[in-house]
Amino acid sequence: MYQNTDLVKSTIDWRVEKGTEEKSTSPLLFGQPSGQTESLDIAVENPEECVLWYYNYFLGKSHQNYLGVLDNGDVFGASIIKEDYNVEGEYSYKTIIWTIEGIERQWFQVKQKQSLTPTEIIKKALPRLSIKKIKEIDSVDLLKDFKDLEATQTEIFYKFGILLARPGQSTEDEFYNNNEYSPRWTEFLNLLGDTVVLNSFKGYRGGLDVNSNTTGTHSLYTSLNGYEVMFHVSTMLPHSKADSQQIERKRHLGNDIVIIIFYDCDPSDPIIPWDPSKINSNFNHIFAIVRPVDDNHYHVEIVIKNGIAKFGPKLPTHSIFPKCQNFKEFLITKLVNGQRAALNSAPSFASKLKRTFKDQLESICKKYSLSSSSTISSFVPKRRSSSVSNVNKGKELKAKDPKYGSGFFKLKESSKSQIFDTEILFSKSLNERINCLDVLESDENNCTLIVATDESIYLLKTNISTGEQLFQKVINIKDVTRVTIIKPLNVLLVLTSKGLVFYEMEQIFQHFKNSSSNSSVPTTHSIPIPTNHLNHQQQQQQQNSSYGNSPGYYNNSPNAYGSLRWSKSGIIAANIINNNQNSQNFNNGITEEQINSIKMKKILGTKGCTVYGYTKGDSNSSEEDITLLYVGLKKTLILYEWNRGDFVKTKELVVSDNIKTLCAIAPGMICVGIAKEFLLIDIFTQTIKELYKKADSEPVKALSLDSEILLCFNNIGIFVDESGVKTRSFELKWGSTPSSLALVPAYVLGISGPLIEVRTLLNGNIIQSLPANISLDDNNCIIEDNNNINNNNINNNSNNNSSNSINSGNNLELENSFNNITITNNSNHNLNNNNCINNNNNNNNSSNNINIHNSSGSITSVTSIDSNDHQNEGNNNNSGIENVYSFSTFNDIAHVDNGNIYVASSSKGLSCILRIHNIQNSLAPITPFSPPNSPLKPNFLKN
Repeated sequence: MYQNTDLVKSTIDWRVEKGTEEKSTSPLLFGQPSGQTESLDIAVENPEECVLWYYNYFLGKSHQNYLGVLDNGDVFGASIIKEDYNVEGEYSYKTIIWTIEGIERQWFQVKQKQSLTPTEIIKKALPRLSIKKIKEIDSVDLLKDFKDLEATQTEIFYKFGILLARPGQSTEDEFYNNNEYSPRWTEFLNLLGDTVVLNSFKGYRGGLDVNSNTTGTHSLYTSLNGYEVMFHVSTMLPHSKADSQQIERKRHLGNDIVIIIFYDCDPSDPIIPWDPSKINSNFNHIFAIVRPVDDNHYHVEIVIKNGIAKFGPKLPTHSIFPKCQNFKEFLITKLVNGQRAALNSAPSFASKLKRTFKDQLESICKKYSLSSSSTISSFVPKRRSSSVSNVNKGKELKAKDPKYGSGFFKLKESSKSQIFDTEILFSKSLNERINCLDVLESDENNCTLIVATDESIYLLKTNISTGEQLFQKVINIKDVTRVTIIKPLNVLLVLTSKGLVFYEMEQIFQHFKNSSSNSSVPTTHSIPIPTNHLNHQQQQQQQNSSYGNSPGYYNNSPNAYGSLRWSKSGIIAANIINNNQNSQNFNNGITEEQINSIKMKKILGTKGCTVYGYTKGDSNSSEEDITLLYVGLKKTLILYEWNRGDFVKTKELVVSDNIKTLCAIAPGMICVGIAKEFLLIDIFTQTIKELYKKADSEPVKALSLDSEILLCFNNIGIFVDESGVKTRSFELKWGSTPSSLALVPAYVLGISGPLIEVRTLLNGNIIQSLPANISLDDNNCIIEDNNNINNNNINNNSNNNSSNSINSGNNLELENSFNNITITNNSNHNLNNNNCINNNNNNNNSSNNINIHNSSGSITSVTSIDSNDHQNEGNNNNSGIENVYSFSTFNDIAHVDNGNIYVASSSKGLSCILRIHNIQNSLAPITPFSPPNSPLKPNFLKN
């Protein structure tokens, strides 16, 4: 019988992760298929598709590069790319600021009438810079310099050591002298990777000799989600009987940052807890100690040198894992994150890396003399000849290093490496823009939302599994900017330009129930695209489609819309919605007279209000708990109490500046953002306390956690307590200023127009970027389906039937969610069940049209995507006019319910509701795993 004893001896200079932080009444195995399971989300932190901005989003596109000097004499660089989204007159700037401290990235939107100079753009991206001079550098050589400089901030090749230990052994020298193989040792190695012949090996070799066998004849190698790992296995390296210290083996393992120690023992064998203080290497900073629990499980502990920042994924309770692929993915991901954390935070590594980065940046600036600086008054596009030259050079550089591309990582990674997914819950071409929403109830397959547009309020009820929807107008009211369902009072709070009003939910539901049988939207998860420009042959194909046999049908009505279904992989499939028919059904079951009969109650004194919040107060009486409403009106904070069916004004307090944001912390205690700071206010005692002030930054949002407050400025997020003292050692560095924040166990999501960032609460690192916009190039987006659709798989090359691959031709460009998604397929499409997408060079490009062919009328989706290691970059230059659908939120807070996050957006006549949810649980082949529920939970979730 296995006794769960410590594998590591506690020591002052090392910390040990044992997976015992969370309390549990009974042991839980990682992935055990019982009712009480625990899950850990597996994700690489700061992945390449999120951090290699210059490679992924600048190279191959027209952009400007600058070098400059600050007032303090430090050099810096800047890269700027302007993107015109044509979304309500806005466009965006992506910026990379290269400073001697590192790389800062920022993506922001501006109004069309704004004219910004490069200096102003740089200051907006990084306000703390004080620029002395700046010079635009028009050189193709600088493209490579910046690409190489950025590449030093990440790595995709890893070498990990593996030591064999046996019962009774406790020292390094004893481990290094082990030679004999056993079934347990062999089984563990086979689980981690493949044994490869070193001679002429073409993959990452990790410093091993692949020519003359001086480091052994074989080694252990694996690749996972785009990362290559060569293991330095002690028993595979040369052994010398005359050398008790085995210097040849230590020459490799002693220079590895990460080491795995495997105990080859029976479950009942006692072992001596390993003492990490006895190691002699200055490089070994992280150890994973593994021993068998029984024939099917391993026990794991992680040993980390002090000074290294926390990294994920977290170990599950009791840290016991089954012998399966999930364990391999967890362990390698943990070690990859560990090595990255060590390089960036361990004093012995971080200082050297920063010094090297500083030297490289200064060398680049010296290469391109800054003796003369140009005075630049506006952002002027480069001359066409220069721009074309830079674009072509950028494409050439990307083609030489395809493994650094976001497309490579997106296509290589398994579905389990994605934590969150976005899906279009509802889309409709409305004359009214969707401004905001709130969630009444939701689960994995159903949700009921209150949706507000410019003209009306609707109730949306959706069954995600069946695709059934009810979308019903319930209130006529204009200019709604925010709605909130106050569940304790069963009222709907509505903010308009004329102030706050509220409605009784009981009346709304009564009208909805009376009419719901006649109001429906037949399709869901769709993004309508106008298709009234289809040619005659395509219209004829639509007319020949059978309405009865397809959930979405074609017709040649000017109000027929194509739809694109979004998947986490970025691949899309086509369907058609007839919006004429849908809109006719919206209000068949409820009359305008019935809608107008729903009684509206005004909250007096709230005209001009821009922000508000509420708390459900405590009450010792048997009566209903007191609900408090806090209203920000210019410089005045007003308190209302719920009293006998109405909100009654009781107190007010004037602050020094206009209130920009407001967050209720506890009954009577409110966090407000003004000017450059956040304040903490006790409105009962009329006390105002400065919580946190940050120069050159503006407060955006605040979120209340159980024992701390997340303060979000326009470029950074900070955790503080009620005294304003930082509670965490890290900060959240937003890539784009969030318009909404969402807090779910273990993660915080910053949601903005161009970008949705998922960051872990363990250390603030970004783990995923979600689709926040869809950009379609009209020149090249041709989506054609024929009758040979089978098993949800797509093959677009009639002459290639190889499975599980994507062959990219001259006109295929796949980019991750930050950029455009352009898919150009050939004219002869055969769809089979090979789980692959093959594109050849015979592409037919339409001129400024989006053509959707579907003679069967069925919906096509993609369930499996993979890529060959030598994927080619496409030559598509995206020269067509772009149709961009940007999912920016208009709510004060993204609405979270049962782990689902809902946001609303509208652009160019398209109104959408987006759902963000955790997908690992539904994709893992065995019971999946995610970090134990965080004790940090926003107050608004407690109800």
